[in-house]
Amino acid sequence: MKRIASALLCIAIISSSMLSSSCGKSTSKETSASDQETVNSDPSNIPSQDVTITPIDFSDPVVSDPGLEWQYDISFPDWQDRSMYGANNRLGFYGYSGQGVIYIQPGAGSGKFSLYINDIRIDTSEMAPGKIYSLDISGITRNGRNSLQLSGLSQGVVFVKIPYPTVISGTIQDVGISEDAIRLIDTIISCDVESGFPSAQMAVVKDGRMVYENSWGNVKTYDDNANPIGASPVTKDTLYDLASVTKMFSMNFAIQYLMTKEQITLDTKIVDILGDEFAGNTIERKYYNRDKIPLSENKKMKANIMVRDVLRHQAGFPSGPNLRRKPVTEMPQKMMKISKERFAVGSFQYFRYPLEYFLDIVQE
Repeated sequence: MKRIASALLCIAIISSSMLSSSCGKSTSKETSASDQETVNSDPSNIPSQDVTITPIDFSDPVVSDPGLEWQYDISFPDWQDRSMYGANNRLGFYGYSGQGVIYIQPGAGSGKFSLYINDIRIDTSEMAPGKIYSLDISGITRNGRNSLQLSGLSQGVVFVKIPYPTVISGTIQDVGISEDAIRLIDTIISCDVESGFPSAQMAVVKDGRMVYENSWGNVKTYDDNANPIGASPVTKDTLYDLASVTKMFSMNFAIQYLMTKEQITLDTKIVDILGDEFAGNTIERKYYNRDKIPLSENKKMKANIMVRDVLRHQAGFPSGPNLRRKPVTEMPQKMMKISKERFAVGSFQYFRYPLEYFLDIVQE
């Protein structure tokens, strides 16, 4: 356990510097006042900086695909920064050093305009109205918040699209991670695998770069009788059953996102998301160590299950088999039988875990 704790500490040290550079943001048109601190209100005296500007066709999938999601898809002067109601010519966007592209389309009949990225003036003199241009800004982007300012537009409108940053290849030297830290983590995990720990995968992404990935151990360590066996090694493509860990990396973030968009609340009923069939198609079943609940009552309870109940593990759904119990040769079939009969659908009598604090965090 000490070795595992040390590994986690090392990973935490590596990851801590990543927290200051959030990756991606919703397409909300609201930015905070702090986002504007990097925007020079009058950068006109700053020399121009060469940026690769390439005309692209309207049929190019990068701009024609309606399914693409953008960090920003806006137009000037219609854009309104709600944190500074007097400003409609600037915004902050996320990016990483060494990568980045934006798309500029002067509208038909639009006039000349000035464009600045991170207070560096971009030459727009050759941009013609009605055309789309791809701007490679990788030479002037920085890790974290970047700024865009569009000003001096005499007439018409200019459309701006900014994609989300992506993960590119890199090295630990690129992001300032010590080789000693990587060697220490490798030593700790290797020792644990040699001592019986099944396997592990690890990837380190910092400042938009995948700088390290490795795998240890085999896809299976023991047979059904708990005897050590040989098996194929774990690779970077090996899939793991993360079980309840997935809640922290998928469901929780999805709930927060949907609440931010005001598409759901904690009191939204599941039937309002999945449809009435969620309750209406409930089938009759047996229950473990309790009286039978009439099917009609079960359907009513299931129809009233809310997002709040699911987050608190109070929805009454059966648990999966506990594959960690011994003896492993007898447990799976027995646990599958129990898990299918134990819990009443829609019942709030089981899985009452103290997660109210999490609900407060989601609401905030």
